[in-house]
Amino acid sequence: MRVLTPSEAEKFLADNRKSSAFLDRESEEWKSYPLSPEAGKRTALAKSLSGWLVERNPNTVAVNIRQWSVRPGSENLDLFYSYRKYRNEPRPLIEAAFHLFGPDEESELTNILNLGLLFYWDIEAWNSASGFRFFASRDEYIDLYCPVPNRWESQLAELLAQQTDPV
Repeated sequence: MRVLTPSEAEKFLADNRKSSAFLDRESEEWKSYPLSPEAGKRTALAKSLSGWLVERNPNTVAVNIRQWSVRPGSENLDLFYSYRKYRNEPRPLIEAAFHLFGPDEESELTNILNLGLLFYWDIEAWNSASGFRFFASRDEYIDLYCPVPNRWESQLAELLAQQTDPV
């Protein structure tokens, strides 16, 4: 896991022929789903999203934590920073919120996604090769973009349907 400053993140995006508008959800076909408030369902979602992002290929997965501390009662920054320090990253989110994961770092990716989902943070993530992207919102929804429809769509729809309890 590497964590980048805002200027390093912009350079990474430029080097990969992307701009910060790459995740602009107005420019592509995105599908939106509600997120469950249940911790267990969010943990299961983090594990599934990590698997789809990593997809057993040698490409980089990027995760940007865009907003945090919006619901301070729902987060544990000490837990988050302890995990990052354990992974040799001592800087606070305000200095470095853009995470890069290699193909052998799926568990680290899962942990960062899980904490972000549990803490109601705004998180955007993508796989540089497949183009699979998502934005999870503190407002309890997730937007997904699958560049090859039907590839993940049915599995994701089923998983996300399980996120909400039937009325």
